[in-house]
Amino acid sequence: MNQKNSLINLLLVSTAALSGYRKGAAAQYKYDAYRSETQTYTGTNTSTNATNMNTTSNNTNTAATTNANPSSNSNPTTCMNYTTYTMPSNTPTGSNPSATDAAQADNIFLPAFLAALYAADEAVNLNPESSGPFQLHPLEYDYDVLEPYIGEETLRIHHNSLHRNYVDNLNNALYPEFYSYTLLELLLFHDRFPSDIQSQIIHNAGGHYNHALTWKLIGPGRSNQPSGDFAKAVDKQFGSFENLKLILTEAAMSVKGTGYAWLALNPYGRMIVVTTEEQLTPIPLRTVPLLPIDVWEHAHYLDYGENRNQYIGNYLELVDWDRVGARFTAANDILMNCQ
Repeated sequence: MNQKNSLINLLLVSTAALSGYRKGAAAQYKYDAYRSETQTYTGTNTSTNATNMNTTSNNTNTAATTNANPSSNSNPTTCMNYTTYTMPSNTPTGSNPSATDAAQADNIFLPAFLAALYAADEAVNLNPESSGPFQLHPLEYDYDVLEPYIGEETLRIHHNSLHRNYVDNLNNALYPEFYSYTLLELLLFHDRFPSDIQSQIIHNAGGHYNHALTWKLIGPGRSNQPSGDFAKAVDKQFGSFENLKLILTEAAMSVKGTGYAWLALNPYGRMIVVTTEEQLTPIPLRTVPLLPIDVWEHAHYLDYGENRNQYIGNYLELVDWDRVGARFTAANDILMNCQ
């Protein structure tokens, strides 16, 4: 009976989470429809997969432009900072009312979304206000402190070599005039930059952000389960903490090749589980990343070989769920106050 109830709860949670994803995808579709009226597409596709036991694909396109102006406001804290915000793209003319309506909606939503991203990062001291040239910051703990779950050699290579490469490559790719933009602005508005550096921004800014966030959310002295309002939200949306871990594990196991599984927050205040390829983030889906699970081979091969499932289980034991909850609360407060 317990097993049957668990499966029923998991099915209900998966359906509810997927419904939340579809609402977010619908908002993204309206945004892309507006973009298609004002930009010229290059045909480059960026794929992400929404996952809750079953995988659903969603594609977003990147566009070519010669000038970038991602944001006129840096590091906002509430939606009120955005009353004079200007979208970094051409405003459609009155000849296309639907495109104008979408642009007006974006002028409200995207600023609040960026504010939520900043707030989530500030909640875990990720220094979201920092801009280029970017730096590799030291870990908050020694390289051997995550043993036996993650070995010293694995962590040293992962942070000091591979993560450093993303930082260096991003700095080398950016024209000096773009150093003033924050990492979140690069990720959210990557398609506003010159087409010859867009793919490098996507890959290297993503690599820098994904790793920097990971180091903040795992470590010693961690809280091994959700608490407070975050715990209530987990139980309400996923049935239980154990169900959430099961869904995250299934998502991470479903990644083909290299990529991530994510716990993320959609614009409607619902948590969803998504997967991304390579160093992509859920940010273009207009969702706030709460927790990444890195399933690139370099993250686990020295310690676990081909046993990705064991690595994922042990990785979840390293997560500081209080910090994940802090990200949830900070982002959710802004999104819910800017509806």
